[in-house]
Amino acid sequence: MLDVNLGGERIDSLADLLMAQRVPMVFVTGYGASEVDRRFAAPVLQKPFDECQLVQAIERAGYRVPATTT
Repeated sequence: MLDVNLGGERIDSLADLLMAQRVPMVFVTGYGASEVDRRFAAPVLQKPFDECQLVQAIERAGYRVPATTT
């Protein structure tokens, strides 16, 4: 998970490195999906988000989230 704007700095260069290594990513932003460059074909979560949205985004990124038992 990458916050699009972390401490006033964009994370595009880190995302480029991860993309080059084929690391699945999920972007998090309080500004909207339009803040994520289109070259990053990754799910975008709008803050605030809930647990269900988080799980869905992680699964769309290519990870399988194990079911929890209570």
